[in-house]
Amino acid sequence: MRRARLAATVLAALATWVGTAMAIPHAADQGRVPTHVFRVWPLGDSITNGTLEPNKGVGGGYRGFLDADLQAAGISHQFVGSMSTNPLPTLQARGQQRHEGHPGFRVADIAAGINGPVVARGYHGGWWLRHVDPDLVLIHLGTNDMVRPLARQLGIKTAYTSPALTAKERGPFIARLTGSLQALVEQVHSQRPRAIVVLATVTPLGHDVCDVLSPLYADAVRHLVLRERAAGMRIVLADIWSAFTARTNGKCTLVPDLMADDGVHPTSRGYAVMAHVFELAIAQVAG
Repeated sequence: MRRARLAATVLAALATWVGTAMAIPHAADQGRVPTHVFRVWPLGDSITNGTLEPNKGVGGGYRGFLDADLQAAGISHQFVGSMSTNPLPTLQARGQQRHEGHPGFRVADIAAGINGPVVARGYHGGWWLRHVDPDLVLIHLGTNDMVRPLARQLGIKTAYTSPALTAKERGPFIARLTGSLQALVEQVHSQRPRAIVVLATVTPLGHDVCDVLSPLYADAVRHLVLRERAAGMRIVLADIWSAFTARTNGKCTLVPDLMADDGVHPTSRGYAVMAHVFELAIAQVAG
């Protein structure tokens, strides 16, 4: 019943975007993965960790919901990673608490830690791919890069801010951010070419009306997936941004109740929506 209600919510949100059909390529385009226990590496920032707002959290974040969705879909899996923060009792009981969600990390921070040392936001570590051999790499990254120039404009409380971008500066900013994301994706691919990358568009920022950067970034990520797939990479898109947004009176708006009061992290319901979009993408290659 919960799965049916959640599916209806997600499908209703996705229906607002005309291009939804391109969000998840057919399995025939990717080649199905042989059936076995899929090692899943959730890679990202505080949203992957499961933060709700400062000093609070949704235990397991989207990972708790995704674990349940994958079980319901009959997809055997094992979450892997160097982190086990923000645990959920059910994930711990199942040995599924591992992840690579680093609060406050930008794309460059994650890229540094994949195959080298990283010191950022009080974290000291890295060399993550020395210790994991994932079948599926779930990437949701870019929020912390965008929140800095948007923080003052959106009234978001964060220790990391930068001057707001002018309309002329937005395009080059998104191009640089997408270039960094592309380099990260290709870095993972070069180290683990057998793994399938599930690359997500990120959740929007704010509360009601869409911010000015995440729509541009979402479009850039969609095109990045198409380019990398054309080049032969095993990659699939999880269009989370489209599941969080709608068109209301000709304006891009946020679906109610999916974003927390801080304007950065999803609510529990939002994390559930994220999980369902990831599960739909995974099912295309793991079914």
